[in-house]
Amino acid sequence: MAQITEFGYLGVYISDPKAWKEYATQVVGMEWLDEGEGDRAYLRMDEWHHRIALHINGKDDLAYLGLRVAGSLLAYAAAKAALVQVTKALALEWARHGIRVTLEARPAKNRAAADD
Repeated sequence: MAQITEFGYLGVYISDPKAWKEYATQVVGMEWLDEGEGDRAYLRMDEWHHRIALHINGKDDLAYLGLRVAGSLLAYAAAKAALVQVTKALALEWARHGIRVTLEARPAKNRAAADD
């Protein structure tokens, strides 16, 4: 049985980067990373470069979410196949609204650990 083991990453569309920066750094205690990309900033809370990507585009909405999972290879393969098909269906359905749908699947670094 596959299990969610940890929060992976999150992408958020934002309209007020100043408010986000103040909240993230002064209230939550995250590190604000501005790498000069203009439309993007990152929030760091651990050893990863970032866990949260902030896309500055005038909207306030969830862009994407990634979770780390562990479990059997069969469960991983079935879940990935389902996600591929859902992604294709959403891409066809939402294309008429100008929304692009993508899927990113990152395999476990240690395959033996994923098979436990």
